[in-house]
Parts: sequence; C-alpha cells; structure tokens
Amino acid sequence: MALKGNNMVIVIMGVLVLVMNMMAAVEAIVVDVASLNRSSFPAGFVFGTSSSAYISEKISDRSNGDVAVDSYHRYKEDVGIMKSINLYAYRFSISWSRILPSLQPFVTLFHWDLPQTLQDEYGGFFNSRIINDFEEYAEVCFKEFGDRVKYWITLNEPWTYSMNIYTSTNPYLASHYQLLAHAAIVKLYKTKY
Repeated sequence: MALKGNNMVIVIMGVLVLVMNMMAAVEAIVVDVASLNRSSFPAGFVFGTSSSAYISEKISDRSNGDVAVDSYHRYKEDVGIMKSINLYAYRFSISWSRILPSLQPFVTLFHWDLPQTLQDEYGGFFNSRIINDFEEYAEVCFKEFGDRVKYWITLNEPWTYSMNIYTSTNPYLASHYQLLAHAAIVKLYKTKY
C-alpha cells in the first residue's frame, strides 16, 4: 500500500523520531554533516521543529519545570526563529495549545499527559477502557480544532513512553493498548473527518 499526503508526513516524522531515539542510545556518533543541505533529502521532506506539554524531564539545577524555556510566553519569538531558518512545520501537543496561524500545526493528541483520574480509575494504558476514552478525547479535538489542524499525531513516542513509564510493570501491555487506541482514532478520523 502506497502512502500519500498526510500519511507520508506522519510516517516520515515517525521514522525521524525513531532514528533520533536510536542515535541518543549511542554514546558517540561521528557524522560529517558539512556536505548536508536540503537537496540531500528527498522531495517533499518536511523540515520542522517541535515542543511538548510539560513532561517529566531532568532539570540540572533541581528546580521545577514551570517556566523552562518559557515558549508559552515567547511563542512569537520562537515562530520568528522558525521562519528565519526556513522551517515548514511546527509539531506541538494540544495541551500546550499554541495554534499559530503563520505555521502549519502538527498536533500531538497524547504527549505523556494521561489524566491521573484514568490512571487511578482503571490503570490507564493497562486497560482496554483507555481506547474508548482516548477516542472520545480525539473526537473533541477533531471537532474543535479540525478547521485549523490538518495534521494529527496520535501518540508521542509510544515505545519510549511504555518503556519509561511502565518499565517496572508491563510495558508490552501498555504498548498494546496504545496501538489499539491509535488504530481506533485513525479509523474515526478516516471515516468521519
């Protein structure tokens, strides 16, 4: 089956995330990038950047991440930088809601910010109930933002999430329900939107 349009963009972005994760696992990589430029990539390759909702990351001075890089307040400056370096896309999480009219938004529906209530009530991604709840959430997003958002990413780095969040229990079960939730949302989007 050939991928076209939005599907190809999602696959390319997914492959890039996978490659970046694999590179991060290697301590030292020597790459000669002096000869790389845009013509080094295939036609239609999307150059962009991304941000995420507040997630648990190591902060060197042991403070909290309430402000971090403060992109919420500095988005105009960030967009200016993105434009100045000729980027075409900006991926961000819906909970970090910054839908900007000057860039094409790529919205991530789940960036590791599962509502605590769902985790407490039935175990979150350890239970098939997450599929329906996630689908209802996605439908609200499609209805409310679909007129402005054409590119949707269902799950941010599901493998990393499962291995880091559920590593002491059962990361494979969590991955299983993430994949089923993803499939349900793709089906919803393709049949209704």
